[in-house]
Amino acid sequence: MIKKPNKPKKNNIQDRLQPTTVEELIQKYDLENTKIYEFLDYLVDYLNEKGV
Repeated sequence: MIKKPNKPKKNNIQDRLQPTTVEELIQKYDLENTKIYEFLDYLVDYLNEKGV
């Protein structure tokens, strides 16, 4: 059985501000990639259903 990846936390007001450092920029785009996690959840469900 394949386990689903952990999703990042939800955006809060501070995360919506323009990033001022490289670390803030990286964090901003990491949090915006939730569609990737949704696809991975779908893929894991599909593979587990097929018995892979």
